[in-house]
Amino acid sequence: MRSAPDRFAPQRFASAKVAFVSVAPIIIAPVRLVSENHAYFKFPVEDADGTWRWDVGADNILNYSWMVQVTLGGENIEFGYSHFKFEGTSEKQGTLQMLLMSGQVNFWKNKEYVSGLGGLRAFRDENSVVVFMEKEEYLEKFQDERPRSVLFRTEGNMMNKKSIRVPVKYEVDEGEREVGAD
Repeated sequence: MRSAPDRFAPQRFASAKVAFVSVAPIIIAPVRLVSENHAYFKFPVEDADGTWRWDVGADNILNYSWMVQVTLGGENIEFGYSHFKFEGTSEKQGTLQMLLMSGQVNFWKNKEYVSGLGGLRAFRDENSVVVFMEKEEYLEKFQDERPRSVLFRTEGNMMNKKSIRVPVKYEVDEGEREVGAD
């Protein structure tokens, strides 16, 4: 099966601010701290208004994935959105929001899946896929540890596999303070 065009391929990155982080195929929007209570990780995509296809390929194959990876408190944390083609499902098409509603959000700690935590959502915002986090424990760790960067990953049989490290910016009461890349 032929992959989708490079609309998901991150090529140039500005910076990221906790807790609003942004990755785009061509242009990067600034990343902002929305509040101390939530993080907004934004992956701009081209053709967000186009027709999207999913449940494509062999059973149990990963079609789409937008993930954020960071080390906090000595733990390797990875979270975001994934869509797998489950056994026996037939190909579907529709809007980006329909695709996002058909998949799942994931939270991994030290390569082990963590279920039942809540506090994660994925949705479309203009020309982007947004992973929204309200996990207080990890938001506090972001603020306390202030990691210098996070890793953005995209992969799946319907998109290009990419990983890129993005510097993080932190917003404080008096304004923003940038922390350089690793």
